[in-house]
Amino acid sequence: MTKEEIREKPETEFKLRGYSQKSIDTYKAGITTFLDWANKPYEDLDEEDFRNYLIHITQEGRLKPQTINSKNSAIPRTMQKNSIKPVREE
Repeated sequence: MTKEEIREKPETEFKLRGYSQKSIDTYKAGITTFLDWANKPYEDLDEEDFRNYLIHITQEGRLKPQTINSKNSAIPRTMQKNSIKPVREE
């Protein structure tokens, strides 16, 4: 699955749930940033990659807590919707 396919796949569901286009775009940006950071095929990503990414962006200190929470929400949902290894939202 390409990065673009991964980004676009959940958009219909988000629209059905009433998300604004701004929220959808924010989710897509978070997903893209994570995929770029992980730098490996999507199918090989797992919960540990996601946790390491959250540690990375938290320690980097450039993002507000609200932005980190947004990324923490977008990525697991997308991974679950694309039938990738389970990721728990905590």
